[in-house]
Amino acid sequence: MWASYLMKLVNRVKAILLSPRAEWKVIEQEQDTLFDLLISYVAILAAIPEIAHFIGQSLIGGYAPIVPSLSCARSSSTSWPSPWSTSSPG
Repeated sequence: MWASYLMKLVNRVKAILLSPRAEWKVIEQEQDTLFDLLISYVAILAAIPEIAHFIGQSLIGGYAPIVPSLSCARSSSTSWPSPWSTSSPG
C-alpha cells in the first residue's frame, strides 16, 4: 500500500516539475478537500528534509560546512572595510 502511494506521490511531483500545465489541469479535476491535500502531499513533502537530516546526523555525524561563514573566518585583528561605514579607508 505505502509503495504504491509513494510512487503516486513521486509521479505527481515529477509531473508538476516536468509538465506543470498538463498536471495542473489534472489536479483541477480532483475533488480533494484541504485536509486531504495537507495530509497527502504537504505533510509528507515537508517531512522529507527532516528525515534526510535525521539520517545524515545518525549515519554520518555532525555537519561541517565546506566554506566557513565570514563571521567565523574574520578575526578581530582583520579590519575589513564595511560597506555601511561612513568613514573612508586610510
